[in-house]
Amino acid sequence: MRRVLLDASVIIAACGNSKGGSALVLELAKVGYCRAYISARIINEARVNISQKMSDDALVRLYQYLADAPLVLVKAGGRVSGPVESAFPIKDVHVVQAAIKARVDIVLTLDRKDFFNAKVKATKLPFRILTPGMFLQSM
Repeated sequence: MRRVLLDASVIIAACGNSKGGSALVLELAKVGYCRAYISARIINEARVNISQKMSDDALVRLYQYLADAPLVLVKAGGRVSGPVESAFPIKDVHVVQAAIKARVDIVLTLDRKDFFNAKVKATKLPFRILTPGMFLQSM
């Protein structure tokens, strides 16, 4: 079973479009195709963004996903190596910490600017970084 960490951008997208690829990833976790990991900080980031920028319906979907999807809560923390830490903006290091701690195979994100740049691609990571669309195409 694939172990995937969901970045806040994926959760936000799923809450905004219940028929999109991000929502489908959460459905796949429900049926056991993958094991989805998330951290408290990722949940909070999604909640804040949804509360500020989206409808009340989207916020309700967030709480439904948290209640229904078998998400594994990982406690992020600790340091990552210098080259890994320097490849990501400080605001995203917690995602890398959570991914390493959970020993995931894949980090799913829609943040192309900060996760799909040359600096990150040149860094040796213990996981792959994919968008939900890339993940679904790889099935």
